[in-house]
Amino acid sequence: MSFGGDTNAYTDFRSTVYTFHAPTHTQSQGAEKKEGGDATEDNVYKVLFALHQLAFKALFPKEAVDSERGPILSEVCLISSKMPHHVGI
Repeated sequence: MSFGGDTNAYTDFRSTVYTFHAPTHTQSQGAEKKEGGDATEDNVYKVLFALHQLAFKALFPKEAVDSERGPILSEVCLISSKMPHHVGI
């Protein structure tokens, strides 16, 4: 699993949803395991660890935040200009 090609995300008014594919079997376990065999304990741990890191230990480097600031503020302005005045964001 890598971030980028294996991940996707979207945001709506209520949530931000992240989707990614995580392997439950290593390539060394063979094709028969990939077809529906049981997940190995090691890979399940790695996937759960990655989910925990994403949910509770995410790091937001200043450079990454700064590079997204403009697009996010543009979206806020666009959305707020299209919403009725009685709806606040």
